[in-house]
Amino acid sequence: MVKNTVIVKGDRAATYQILTDFSKYLEWYPECEKCAVISVNGTATDVDMVLGGMKVARMVLRYDCQPDAVTYNMVSSPDLKGFTGSYRISDNPDGTHTVAMEVELTASAPKFVTDRMMKSSLEKQAKQLQDRNARFAGAGGARPAAAAGAASSAAAPAAAATTGGTQPAVRAKRPRCLLRVRKTGEGVSIWYAGADYRKTP
Repeated sequence: MVKNTVIVKGDRAATYQILTDFSKYLEWYPECEKCAVISVNGTATDVDMVLGGMKVARMVLRYDCQPDAVTYNMVSSPDLKGFTGSYRISDNPDGTHTVAMEVELTASAPKFVTDRMMKSSLEKQAKQLQDRNARFAGAGGARPAAAAGAASSAAAPAAAATTGGTQPAVRAKRPRCLLRVRKTGEGVSIWYAGADYRKTP
């Protein structure tokens, strides 16, 4: 299990809304190419997700949205053996809140490769959560949904990006190729999202 934590200075309810607004995962989740709600049953939401990389990974995930935690488990996938994780939110004495993230990816690639991929992904997600929460605060009129109602609102289709002449949200740029693995005379060379990793025999 790969883990990461991030301290967010903004509104806790805004962070919860970001994590449960699945229709907007493309705007902040680094490798996400598709995230569409299939069904909602109580606190459980099934989504059709596609993650990009060296190989596209398609899957159906079931998210369980609780006030203090959003957990997910893979229901089915033609490309992965397993994909589970969680985001757990806790308050801090200074008024900030902490998001503890963890993920476990099981695939045909070696575990040290998938762990490095997930570590990089969680680090990017942490930065995006901080930035996106700050934009909620900067918008002034943004009023994030309360934790109790965010799960049900996540099922509603996303509003049109442009209304009343406002500019559509700009989707963060992502590298077209996220992962390259090459075997050399010195061992295995791994390039992931702009960083080089080497493993010798």
